[in-house]
Amino acid sequence: MRRLKVESTTDSELIQSYAELLQPSNVHELTITVAAEPHVRSDGAIERVEPVEETFSGFEPSDELRQNMMTYTRRLEEYKASHPEFGRYGDANAPILIAARDEVLRQPNAVAITDFLAFSPDVLEALNALDPVEAARRIQQMNDDLDWARVPEENLSYEEWRDERNRAEAARRHKPRKP
Repeated sequence: MRRLKVESTTDSELIQSYAELLQPSNVHELTITVAAEPHVRSDGAIERVEPVEETFSGFEPSDELRQNMMTYTRRLEEYKASHPEFGRYGDANAPILIAARDEVLRQPNAVAITDFLAFSPDVLEALNALDPVEAARRIQQMNDDLDWARVPEENLSYEEWRDERNRAEAARRHKPRKP
């Protein structure tokens, strides 16, 4: 499932991409202004002193991101129950870009992506070296690839499943190739 993409006529594509990526966090900012004691000179004159301003800010996950985290945690427990070897061959807690992590949490195959990245530290390292927008796009591609790699457990033969997958792949919009 892909998220709704809002098109803008005034923002550049880069600004749109970053806005789409960074929306899962809420920023709270608080500015405090404290009046200072006036300065009394030796001749008795009173000088006004500029007030002191301090600004504090913090990030907190949005409702969407919190919901995605809860869904991921539930799916992770189900996945661990059916895959006891999860995390055995790699570090499932390896550091990942925040934008990529948020994109992983949005994907239906989030746990499979995490398992794949834990098993392939070189892929994770390459992913962390990318621009955050490109890293998020690669996560979406991983989700699609892992989804296509799974044969459904319905009563479909492989040939029927392959033909359906190829039809859906052909109907999907592709990026134009460079000449």
